[in-house]
Amino acid sequence: MGRDRFSSFFFFSDLILWTGRCLVLFNTWQQSMME
Repeated sequence: MGRDRFSSFFFFSDLILWTGRCLVLFNTWQQSMME
């Protein structure tokens, strides 16, 4: 059970990482479209 919780934590942190990456990409794309 502890191992499963550990893997789920890694999955969650990975999800946050990708979400942040997508947000940065979206922000830069929006700024380039505004110029």
